Amino acid sequence: MEIISPFQVFIDKTTNLSIDSEIKSLPSYQKVVSPDATGQNVAEILEADSNLPGVLIVENNSLLGVISRETFYENVGKGFGQEIFFTRSILKMLETSHYEPLILPENMLITMATQKALKRDLQSIYQPIIVEQANHDYSLISPLILFVAQSEQLIELQNQRLYTVDAGLSISDKEAIKRFIRYVGNRPEFNLDMFLKRHAVRCDNCMEMVNYSIVNIIRTFSQLNRGIIVEEKMGSRVYRLYIRHSCKNKEIWEIPVQLDDHLEYRSQRPARAVESYV
Repeated sequence: MEIISPFQVFIDKTTNLSIDSEIKSLPSYQKVVSPDATGQNVAEILEADSNLPGVLIVENNSLLGVISRETFYENVGKGFGQEIFFTRSILKMLETSHYEPLILPENMLITMATQKALKRDLQSIYQPIIVEQANHDYSLISPLILFVAQSEQLIELQNQRLYTVDAGLSISDKEAIKRFIRYVGNRPEFNLDMFLKRHAVRCDNCMEMVNYSIVNIIRTFSQLNRGIIVEEKMGSRVYRLYIRHSCKNKEIWEIPVQLDDHLEYRSQRPARAVESYV
């Protein structure tokens, strides 16, 4: 049976990855062994799946530790390593481990998890990360997958910086409106003037008036769910739009604006820097 690379699995899932994604959205492994397993047993498990970053050692639903692929082969590769570890309990190898495993909750943002992973010492930085799931089970994530995910997020952030009101998607007003309708569904309240009407709000960071129209906001975001949020309140719809503009020092800031069912202005929230929400 062909083994699919975890990087290929990750690539297949990047369409659903956003700057707000949590580590539970990344490919992980849940290979568990009991403390009675021998080194020979673990060797067979690792050889059967070359993508497996390691094995979790669990007894009576309690996590005792993790043996990474690197740690295992480093130990058995030493003089008399196979003789020492292959016939003994894997706990023997765990006792020789000198690093504290990194355990993170599954709902932690990829960005925060990357920061914690990179703060480990150089000897531990490539050790797999233990993810604690909501049901108190555990799984393993390769740090390389985590770092690739963070890289993808940085690329997405850069793309978002490029999509401002002044330099957005090169689509016509008609196509922009079609994108909006596909996203939120057609409504009898909509008419052409609502999308083309010019508005202005003040950025409370630079105090400048920022002009916008709904079609320009639609052009700003390559994925509309990043810049337009639809909420149902009291039986009617509310639309929250994020107006991006170049603020002080050429920073990209967003001004959240709330519109009613008829896409008319209702309220404004404080401006925020795009980078601080990554």
